[in-house]
Amino acid sequence: MAATLHDNSHIEQVPSFYTPLQVTQWLDRISYPNKTPVTETEISSGTFPINLETLTTLVRVHLVAFPFENTAMHYTPDHDMDVTPEGVFDRLVSEKKGKGSYCFGQNTLLLGMLRGLGYRAYPSAGRVNKSPPYLKHPNYEPMSHMIIFVQPIVNSNQTYLVDAGFGGSGPSRPILLSDATDNVVKGTAPPEEHRLTRGPHPDCSRERPHSGSTGTCSLDWRLETRNGIKFPDWHILYAFGEAEFYQPDFESLSFSVAKRPGPGIFWQSVICIKHFWVSSEDGGRKEDGCLGKYVMFGGKVKREIGGEEEAIIDELKDEAERIQVLRETFGLQLEDGVESHIEGRDAALKSKK
Repeated sequence: MAATLHDNSHIEQVPSFYTPLQVTQWLDRISYPNKTPVTETEISSGTFPINLETLTTLVRVHLVAFPFENTAMHYTPDHDMDVTPEGVFDRLVSEKKGKGSYCFGQNTLLLGMLRGLGYRAYPSAGRVNKSPPYLKHPNYEPMSHMIIFVQPIVNSNQTYLVDAGFGGSGPSRPILLSDATDNVVKGTAPPEEHRLTRGPHPDCSRERPHSGSTGTCSLDWRLETRNGIKFPDWHILYAFGEAEFYQPDFESLSFSVAKRPGPGIFWQSVICIKHFWVSSEDGGRKEDGCLGKYVMFGGKVKREIGGEEEAIIDELKDEAERIQVLRETFGLQLEDGVESHIEGRDAALKSKK
């Protein structure tokens, strides 16, 4: 199965913006399952095991350790989402307050740590599909998502998509960069699945592929998902190309998402998604690798495992209750009085007596 970048190129190993000490602190923070703690010497000497199995483990324990959330947009004085390498390291790793970030922060941290461990990886960007699952035709947002390409096999150009920052329906493990029909990977829990397909942007102005012509309109990669009876048909989550993007690009994209008023979900809502290992009480075991998630979207809170969901709170009554739920259910150690910073914003809850 061909699974390489379009030009069959190898990704070069480049230095990380994190030190070996910071990498070991991240491994400890995500509870990386090793018989003994990984040392700085192992990191700096390049003896950490670089392979697909380890990459899969790293992605999954990272997902469980750090919630997908945008509370800094609404509950801080400057309403800023700091996605700089040092900013996300401090918030997610050093502070140890259970906080997370959205895609730019999550994948910036993961990219730096993978490079620090010795993985060959680079970031790119994508467009999220706004169309609901029951509509076949995609409706893409502007470029607003960060992904990572990784070549985890030594001396091989076999490439995988890695994404720890899409939130609720995003991938929970690496997926081979191939649109072969049998390239389908498990999601967080059955029956959720993901696959890759290819297709042109609907607004592409160049010649499209047709009988007798390959066309000149570039074909994007498209990550798709389905989830049993809940969402039985494949649905595009986002589309992306293979161009490399850089840290200033993501900081600029994040600034636009966090600071531009409008109908965007991050501007309009407080969002928090916390993954957890499915226990025996839920019909699974940690070694099965199934994940569930708690989801806060605006004023609603629910619990999901695979295609099943349970409403926890139908409607939060005010900001005090939302802060309490973020602390008790999602594990965010938010400071007292932060609810004052959301007053007057579109995402603020209207008090219900």
